[in-house]
Amino acid sequence: MRDGKAEEALALYRQTLLTSPNSVPANVAAGSVLDLMGKGEEARKYFTKAIDVADTPEGKASAKRAMAMSYAFEGNCKKTIEYEQQVFDFHGSVKNFFQQGEIADEAARVCIDSGDLDAAYKWYQIGHDTGLKEPDIKPARQDLWNFRWEHAQARIAARRGDQAEAQKHVAAAKAILGYMVYLSDATGTGAAGSYQVNSDGTGRWYFAAAEYMRLEIGGPPIVASGPWTSILIFEWTGGGTDGLCNDCGSGTAILQQ
Repeated sequence: MRDGKAEEALALYRQTLLTSPNSVPANVAAGSVLDLMGKGEEARKYFTKAIDVADTPEGKASAKRAMAMSYAFEGNCKKTIEYEQQVFDFHGSVKNFFQQGEIADEAARVCIDSGDLDAAYKWYQIGHDTGLKEPDIKPARQDLWNFRWEHAQARIAARRGDQAEAQKHVAAAKAILGYMVYLSDATGTGAAGSYQVNSDGTGRWYFAAAEYMRLEIGGPPIVASGPWTSILIFEWTGGGTDGLCNDCGSGTAILQQ
């Protein structure tokens, strides 16, 4: 797939399905390749099969999320929400409020990009309010949800042409940032947290994504003057492990004033 050989990958998954037609991973993988090829209708036949044969609630939720993303490829907000709602409900059944928030925000992003601003607003708010229900939630994660909500409201206001309202939420988002950072990783997900800068320029980055607990970095590549209240963006360039998280990779930190 990295070499753009979608047809070869699809053939491999279909070969697997000849002997294991009820393989959830193979059905989801085949559907995902077809989505990338722009064949959403055909892709959803595989996702439907995966949903039908998955024998655990987790498996069904995973397949339904793949179905939601298939509709997202086509900018179909309504159908994306139909399946994201089911995934959202699954995470609610196991009291995973963080994942509920993530799924709600995912649906909202599809809707804002498709132009359904009312649906986007609704689901961003659901994501914010649900995420904050997490028991013993840490301050960094509270900041994450509040920042995302202000950022979302700014985007929606801007799309509606209300620049004054947009700027109000931009200011609120900047106020929340303080020592927070934003992580943009290879999968397009994000996390926010605290960046502690030592006197020698080294730093320790604490952030809220469940799959990343802690990341040590050698300090920002640009020495900025003033208080350390800037946005730090970390762009992933590959896999690897530094002993502190499952797949930290490496990247370039960019400090913005």
